[in-house]
Amino acid sequence: MTTAKLEQAANLLRRHAIFSCVSQALLLEELRAHAVFRTFHRGESVQVFSRSMGMLLQGRARVCKGEALINELSAGELFGAVTLFRAGEEAPTSLFASVACEVVFLPQELVRSLMEQVPDLAQAYIRYLSERVGFLTRRIAAYTSGSAGEKLCCYLREHGTLTKPNYSMLAKQLNMGRASLYRVLNELEEGGVISRQGGEIRYLKEETT
Repeated sequence: MTTAKLEQAANLLRRHAIFSCVSQALLLEELRAHAVFRTFHRGESVQVFSRSMGMLLQGRARVCKGEALINELSAGELFGAVTLFRAGEEAPTSLFASVACEVVFLPQELVRSLMEQVPDLAQAYIRYLSERVGFLTRRIAAYTSGSAGEKLCCYLREHGTLTKPNYSMLAKQLNMGRASLYRVLNELEEGGVISRQGGEIRYLKEETT
């Protein structure tokens, strides 16, 4: 792998909360020794290496659970960190390239080696996992809410103001049809729960109470 690509990966990793405590030089050394770089075409399934987590170097990828869209990742975001040290082999979600993607895979041995050399990394990793548990709990709440309106409100509370959202993607994330989404948006706007202006959707309920 070229030095430029290794440096790109190290720079993106150091911007992430998990790896910000690791020096550039140490990251480059471990990446050179253990990392695997792969490219995936649009629509291709991103096959995660056993006992590895990955980071997108460029492009976007969809995280899916069956037909449901869980999240969309962009450059600099991690996937597989929650299951990196899990005993089972089967991944709970699937990953698909939304556009052409470049990915760096970090095997368990690389992460374990960094933790041994930089103890603060283990604490950062635990904090990240705790945040992911919170994210997944909120996402489950959004999917299991009793009505389409409750699902959308739960999503807006989590994400805040949406600027020029992709309505097809939003409908998939909320596990509802586009027609239902548009109907709920109109109802919530008429009820003063949200406002829509200039391509933005803003959740107002907390501001008006």
